[in-house]
Amino acid sequence: MKIVRLFTDAEDKRECRRIKRKLRRIREVGNQPQPVFVLAHLMVPHDPIVMNAAGQCLDKPIFYHNKHTSTLNKSRIKTAHWDAFKAGYIEYLKYFNSAILRTIDEQLKRRGETGRKLLFVIQSDEGPYPKSMRDAMNQYHHSRFSRQEVRMKFGIINALLLPKALRRGRPKLTTPVNNWRVIFNALTGSKIELLPDKVFSYPSEKKIFDFCEITDIVTNPEAAPTCKNR
Repeated sequence: MKIVRLFTDAEDKRECRRIKRKLRRIREVGNQPQPVFVLAHLMVPHDPIVMNAAGQCLDKPIFYHNKHTSTLNKSRIKTAHWDAFKAGYIEYLKYFNSAILRTIDEQLKRRGETGRKLLFVIQSDEGPYPKSMRDAMNQYHHSRFSRQEVRMKFGIINALLLPKALRRGRPKLTTPVNNWRVIFNALTGSKIELLPDKVFSYPSEKKIFDFCEITDIVTNPEAAPTCKNR
């Protein structure tokens, strides 16, 4: 039983340890004499919740409790109802916020030692699922959700830390579509044309390529929904 429990614990905490290794590796790179480009995809705070705000690995990963998780193996995971899940999600996010700030601070310190400039991009792919979307899941239909829920799901963080010399004339970036155009233009003096900032969704799981624009909903609280019943 002790052997089984040992390997079970290792499996339950694997994602937690993987995230910490990734962040540690990001903090360590960039001390070389040559320029370094690092791309890291971190599934945080993606489900399941695997650590608390202090970065301590949880004994069991936490999933939101609904009909889609009711069949999962409860000996390996923990399911939580909405209030408890939301509280755990916020704890997870607090950990990542503090961890990524520590990572940037460490990189700035390293750049102070080497003289190299730091360019750091934090770009999210999606926002958190509101409760109604989690409950619907495979029965997702855009028209069922409120403007606030749509803004929560499609609103993301998009932040660029640029060396001071590259900040002049930088346009406002309301979506990530122009991040690298702005960066390449600043670094090379090129004139790559910027694309319009737009956000698109699909009306339902059955029509995932039937795109409709929701830019106004994400950027304007008073906008009316543009994804209709289809």
